[in-house]
Amino acid sequence: MHKITVTIKRDVPVKYLRAVCGVRYWEGASVNGSDGDQGSIPMRSGDEWCPVIDLDDGTILDWPEGITADIDYKVSDMDDNEVPK
Repeated sequence: MHKITVTIKRDVPVKYLRAVCGVRYWEGASVNGSDGDQGSIPMRSGDEWCPVIDLDDGTILDWPEGITADIDYKVSDMDDNEVPK
């Protein structure tokens, strides 16, 4: 299990990290080999991309089966990451 440092300044074991990424250019991804509709990108929520990452194996939780993506986003400086509750 991985560890991160939280506000109370102690190490705690964690399994998942929720990334909240303010994406500037959605065109930096292709889904199933197509640069088509950027609204089809899994884990998109409005102007943010919000995957929950399993830190043990790097997989994204609840990623739709059969969907592949090549993602190379420029994200804004307002990004936020948190440990899911």
